[in-house]
Amino acid sequence: ARTGRAGRAETKDLLSRDKESAAAIVKLYGEITGRKPAKSSKKDGDGAGNLVDWLYESLGIQSFRLQLYELPGSKPKKREPPKEGEEPAARKDKRTAFEREQIAWLKYTPGDYLEWKTFKHPQLGDVEIGGWTIGSRHDPKEDVLSDLAETHTKFVAAILERLPRLEVSEVEAENKGDGLYRIRLTLHNAGWIDYRHAFAVANRIGLPIFVKLKESKAVELISGTRRQQTESIDAGGTTRFEWFVRIPDPASEIEFEIESRRTPGLIHRIAVNKCKELKTK
Repeated sequence: ARTGRAGRAETKDLLSRDKESAAAIVKLYGEITGRKPAKSSKKDGDGAGNLVDWLYESLGIQSFRLQLYELPGSKPKKREPPKEGEEPAARKDKRTAFEREQIAWLKYTPGDYLEWKTFKHPQLGDVEIGGWTIGSRHDPKEDVLSDLAETHTKFVAAILERLPRLEVSEVEAENKGDGLYRIRLTLHNAGWIDYRHAFAVANRIGLPIFVKLKESKAVELISGTRRQQTESIDAGGTTRFEWFVRIPDPASEIEFEIESRRTPGLIHRIAVNKCKELKTK
């Protein structure tokens, strides 16, 4: 995840949890694909205005750029120091990264490059046609595609399984007498990733989670905000919401609606006499 301009969030500690989450995903990538993740660099186009930064800092989405294939020969070679009695190594390779990449592609897929030739254009006169064909310098050869597709599909599936997932873990009720109940709902994030990242919460990016208790003829709200909210729930964490309600018939159902971007339309219903007993100290 990019954190280069997170200074407006005012504290480095704010990003520590986001960095830990990103590090865990990078580690997972290595475990599944068997590949060592490449380190990002501003020289590689990760500077201001790139897509990864925008997703994180404007939409609150932690994102990653996968380098599916590293072209052989695109990195500068490390020169061994000269041995005793040998001539010093040739001067350092001063070719740019772009030049090295073009040469590497030429060696990797020579058929994608067409030699330049003269062509007489009806309006422009003599011109030259040649260079890289359309669609070249993008994909690895077919002999490595199947392995890349299999390993990266597994990685994407693993991320989908670990996305934030909200669940009502339990609803508790304390009988106060005369049909009055204290109700406590526990909402659990069963995912492997925080519902909202710390940077997004601090900078008010995105919406919080809302939990609404639905009133009816059988359920009367006595105390507590009908629609309560929490900014986020950490991975594996829980948050509790409480109300006081009057329910003359303990067999009546209470209905809760969880409003969130990730789990729209989540409804939970339970009869009061089916709730776990809420014990207070």
